[in-house]
Amino acid sequence: METMKLLSEQIDKVRFYYKGNEQYRDFDVKSMLEELVEINQNRFKNSNIELILEPCCSCNLYGGPSELHQALNYVLSNAFEILIDRKVKNPWVRVKQEINNRELKISISDNGGGVPEALENKIFELYTSTKKNLNNTGVGLNLAKLIVEQHMNGRLYLVNHKEGAEFVFRFNL
Repeated sequence: METMKLLSEQIDKVRFYYKGNEQYRDFDVKSMLEELVEINQNRFKNSNIELILEPCCSCNLYGGPSELHQALNYVLSNAFEILIDRKVKNPWVRVKQEINNRELKISISDNGGGVPEALENKIFELYTSTKKNLNNTGVGLNLAKLIVEQHMNGRLYLVNHKEGAEFVFRFNL
């Protein structure tokens, strides 16, 4: 029931986002990340994917909490789908929060093999996708970048690692 309640609240948040009714305000990032992971935990668990949350501390960010939640959810969903699509053994996704010198960094990383080099520079372009076997549109990462960079004055970028991709969200506090 708690998961259903959280999902219902998230649907309302997204509905308000698309209507443009979200009020910008200070919100606690750690709480928002905990909610994001809680909402997605069962889906990951049912697919035997370890979903790890590494929050550092409570901190306030000014902006639209449901907009940021939605941007993070796009990236989280992409990580989930790529791990399923590539049939990764011992799959995991890590959501990590760090604060250094008045800068907030949120990263979502996985062990799905990373983004192919040919797509690295255009992964955030509309209709670009790394997934072959899914009915996807290649819109999520583009929307995430738009939300973070145009609505919240942050940055969103990709770092490819040996084991997988890391999507990094940066904001000034």
